[in-house]
Amino acid sequence: MEGSGHARKAARLVPDVQVIFVGGTEQDVARFQSAHASVSNIRVAGRVPHKDVPLWQAAADVLVIPNSAKEEISVHHTSPMKLFEYMASQRPILASDLPSIREILTDETGYFATADDPRSFAGALQHIFSAPEEAMRRALAARAVAEHNTWENRARTIVERLNVASA
Repeated sequence: MEGSGHARKAARLVPDVQVIFVGGTEQDVARFQSAHASVSNIRVAGRVPHKDVPLWQAAADVLVIPNSAKEEISVHHTSPMKLFEYMASQRPILASDLPSIREILTDETGYFATADDPRSFAGALQHIFSAPEEAMRRALAARAVAEHNTWENRARTIVERLNVASA
């Protein structure tokens, strides 16, 4: 539920967009539902079984990663696993414009908004919805990148680097 306050503010700026939050602990979900009860276009699904996550992603028009720039780990050291899952989903991705995200996502594979800035996220969402062909092109490009970032390929790369270093 990271970035939830900013997400609520962004949702208010795009009232014609249904915003659904999936995940979080029971306490996070309860707190989030209470804080966002007054926003008519926000729905909180809460935690879902991991096997159902691809269904939620497939149902989405845009997948959002609103990481905050207020924490050093988020800015420079986070590599969210959900980003790779999002890339594999063939859905447009909107993420906070942070170095940790830009290591993986590019302008060719996703969209960026200024971290912690609801207006930037709302504007980016409007742009995505106004150019569906471009959004699909980026989603397909992200999928192609994700296909090369499997656990098997990562393991192979590590083994190859270890072999070169020990030679």
